[in-house]
Amino acid sequence: GRYRVTLTFVAPDRDEGLGPFDVLVSGTTMLRGFDVLKQAGGPLTAVTQSQDVTVKGGEILLDFKPRSGKAIVSAIQVERL
Repeated sequence: GRYRVTLTFVAPDRDEGLGPFDVLVSGTTMLRGFDVLKQAGGPLTAVTQSQDVTVKGGEILLDFKPRSGKAIVSAIQVERL
């Protein structure tokens, strides 16, 4: 089926060792080199990214791959389209 995956990121108010990271949804790149702090413009500010995906086999797999440091996600929402 078709789904919309929405990820919300909030950069913490102190250095947590975050670095840019990639996000893959069922093997397909959703975000490449995503830097939460840079995208948010500062700490404690939410950034939301969405992508529509086609799911086969009834599973949505999310993979957060740090390029350096750590990856972070604050909320995950999946809705059927």
